[in-house]
Amino acid sequence: METGDRNAYTRGNRDFRSSASLLPVSVSCIRTFNPYSNKIMGLQLKDMIRETRWVSVLGNFVFPARCLKCGVFLDSGLRRDRSFEGVFCKSCLGGGAAIFQKPFCPRCGHLFEQGENHLCEACLKSKSAGKDIRQVRAALKYKGIVQDAVPAFKYRSRLSLSRIFEVFMFQAFEAYFKDDEPDLILPIPLHVRRLMKRGFNQAYVLVRHFPGLYQQQYNQFPAWKIDITSLKRVVHTRPQTGFDAGARKKNLKNAFQVTQKGKQQIQGKRILLVDDVYTTGSTCKEAAKTLYRGGADGVDVLVLARALKSSGH
Repeated sequence: METGDRNAYTRGNRDFRSSASLLPVSVSCIRTFNPYSNKIMGLQLKDMIRETRWVSVLGNFVFPARCLKCGVFLDSGLRRDRSFEGVFCKSCLGGGAAIFQKPFCPRCGHLFEQGENHLCEACLKSKSAGKDIRQVRAALKYKGIVQDAVPAFKYRSRLSLSRIFEVFMFQAFEAYFKDDEPDLILPIPLHVRRLMKRGFNQAYVLVRHFPGLYQQQYNQFPAWKIDITSLKRVVHTRPQTGFDAGARKKNLKNAFQVTQKGKQQIQGKRILLVDDVYTTGSTCKEAAKTLYRGGADGVDVLVLARALKSSGH
């Protein structure tokens, strides 16, 4: 990955509310905290907690939260960082987020309305001979409030939503990949031009805290690692929105390339590709094809949301 790519991955959020939600303590408290001691230099722990709460209250008063869809003011007493209720009003929230769950195709994740899990028609007809994505899983269904939240996160830089999304993503990771963990978690890369324009890679943001969440959950470091250097996007493709399956596939042909460093890193490795939304699967399939050519042993996919219809997936 180019230097510009790596720097852009860590870009801060322009939205004060989003940035504030990522800070566990106030700036003044951070300056007085000693990470190697249970004591706080100059402040007692209870004083630090009290100050942090006052900063939060003051922030809610000066910058009251609004619904990300309709703009109505929200109840300041609601938590903002880990629930959709904290960023959408009740009217816009509706029935809430729909969890990705069976019945679905065990290979591509295509959702069915009823019955048990079974291969879909497209996967039954597939002739990939094993050099394709092994399985696609998602955290949510791309419907309802998720259809409003994902574009707000991706195109309007509402990075506060990442704190909500990452919880759903990690739960899905545990549900579907904990018993057969990958060697590498690889966010789908953006072309450097799009990365610089958007300011962040949404796929990376969705999993950037996975190591910390894993350590909190299991009190140990994970064996896998997040890899943002092995795969790069070499073609600045047009946005996929509005394209059918054929046009998406053509648009993404030869869009990815394994980096020089990646040639050693992915050899014989099981890789988990990460993206925001899986519709026809063209992006992930093209990336997987490139990784297999580079020597990967297997490629799975985890996305934030799976589209309900994916003609030609």
